[in-house]
Amino acid sequence: MTIVRLIPGMDLSRSDENAFRSELGPKRAVMYGPYENRAPGHYKVSFAVGLDDTVPLGDPVCCILDVSTNEGTTTLVERFVLHSQLTRDLTTIDVEFDLPEPRNLEYRVITTGKVPLVVSSSVQVERLGDRKGPAGEKTAQERAWQNEREFLDGYLRNVTGLIHVGANLGQERRYYWLIGLDVVWVEPIREIFEKLVDNLAGYPRQRAVNALLSSRSGESIEFQIANNNGASSSILDLQDHAVIFPDVSYVERRTLVSKTLKDLVEEEGVSPDHYQALTLDVEGAEQLILEGAGDLLSRFEYVKCEVADFPARAGTPTVADLDRILTAAGFSQLIRRAFADGPDHQGTFWDIVWKKVIPGTPLHELGYSLPMVVNPTEVEDIEKCPS
Repeated sequence: MTIVRLIPGMDLSRSDENAFRSELGPKRAVMYGPYENRAPGHYKVSFAVGLDDTVPLGDPVCCILDVSTNEGTTTLVERFVLHSQLTRDLTTIDVEFDLPEPRNLEYRVITTGKVPLVVSSSVQVERLGDRKGPAGEKTAQERAWQNEREFLDGYLRNVTGLIHVGANLGQERRYYWLIGLDVVWVEPIREIFEKLVDNLAGYPRQRAVNALLSSRSGESIEFQIANNNGASSSILDLQDHAVIFPDVSYVERRTLVSKTLKDLVEEEGVSPDHYQALTLDVEGAEQLILEGAGDLLSRFEYVKCEVADFPARAGTPTVADLDRILTAAGFSQLIRRAFADGPDHQGTFWDIVWKKVIPGTPLHELGYSLPMVVNPTEVEDIEKCPS
């Protein structure tokens, strides 16, 4: 194990010779370096980061720890660190990676600027052994698959079917096909729904339903259609969403009749025993749909939502609101990814996956695997097999 001293970035006030304090501000690298050459192998880099005196809104990503090469233009590995993972003391956080060939490496601490941090001016680098993976660089598809497992949809390898509410044009349809899922898409806007049906024509294991889901069936609800091909349409008025996405606006209002998820599942003959995952991309209506699911909710194994911990829309649920409902139904957060900041760096927009807690089983263990395929026609006979 070697100790490597990093170079402080701009706008840092020195705390002592071993650690530096980063202020609130823009996203930037606060510690980086030293561009050292390393031989191929499997490595562990240990960073040390702590909190300064602040209490942010929600649980934002405080910093990103990464290992890069090619003068920082190629990232080999990165780890997102949440506020809740840090304390006022320096916390050691390890990042492991494989190096397939000799490279000049840079180790970086990149602050998001939301929370003042104290950052150690050095990292520990340990070579653990030979590379774990096969020789050669990962393909683009392998890198994408690794990213999906770490940040988003790796959990879908554990299920046979998915209900995706807020379908829009079915942008994820090819990915779902590639991993062998049966999918029920739910889209409320009639003309978007018709385009969705056309898009699914080559995917026989996926079908679409035209419905607006809410907490009760049979209610007349004013639905507001957005200018981005309906993608940001919602029953709620824009609030901070208009600040962080100024190009999005509502261009039409129409009255639609609501339906609960529970009623839709019964009418369409969709069994949670086969469709074990639920995705809600419904622009603020997540809580209403979860409440309308009733006892059906506890039959799912995974629930994924896009949710903010700031008022993105008037009356939108927060992370705490959805946590309350899903915890009561037996779920716990599995993984989450920040994809946008709130105004003035206050709050975070998240993709969050909740997993049903099964006593005696680890929350983060992926129990099933599925082979990667390139051609969608290859997935027709693929079955989920225990790994």
